Amino acid sequence: MVQTYHKAVDISLLALAATMLSCQLTLMYVFVGGNGGGDARALLVIQAWSAAIALLVFLWEAMRNVLASGLGNTFRAMWHALPAWAVLAMVVLNSLVTIGELSLYLRMRMTGQAPLWFEHAPLLCVLACSLAFVVLFKRSSMAQDGSRAPVGRW
Repeated sequence: MVQTYHKAVDISLLALAATMLSCQLTLMYVFVGGNGGGDARALLVIQAWSAAIALLVFLWEAMRNVLASGLGNTFRAMWHALPAWAVLAMVVLNSLVTIGELSLYLRMRMTGQAPLWFEHAPLLCVLACSLAFVVLFKRSSMAQDGSRAPVGRW
C-alpha cells in the first residue's frame, strides 16, 4: 500500500514537471504575440485547470503537514527534503513567473489595454505546479531514500 502511494506521488511529480515544461512553451507562445486560438486555447484551458488542481494539492498537503507537525516544522522538513537542483529550478521558474507578470503589467501601463485571461494562465500554472511539486517532493520516495548525500545550503 505504501509502495503504491509513493509510486503515485512520483508519477504526480513527473506530471507536474511536464506541466511546468508545457507552461514554459506556452509562455513563449503568448509573449511572442500568439493570439490564443485553436490548439493553443485548448492547452491554455488545460493549464488553467492544472493550476487549480495543483493549488488544491498544495493546500491539502500543506495543511496535512501543518496539522501533523506545526508550521515551522513543516517548512523546515520541506526545505531539508529538497535537493539543491530542485531549489534552483523552483527559484528560476518562479523568477520567470515574476518577470512575466511584470511584463504584462508594464505592457498594460504602456498601452492601456488589460492583458487577456490566457496570458496569465501559464504563469499561474507554473506558480501553482511549483508549489505542489515542493510539497509533494517531501512525500516522494526520492526524498525518503537515504542514499543521496545532503547538500549544504544557507
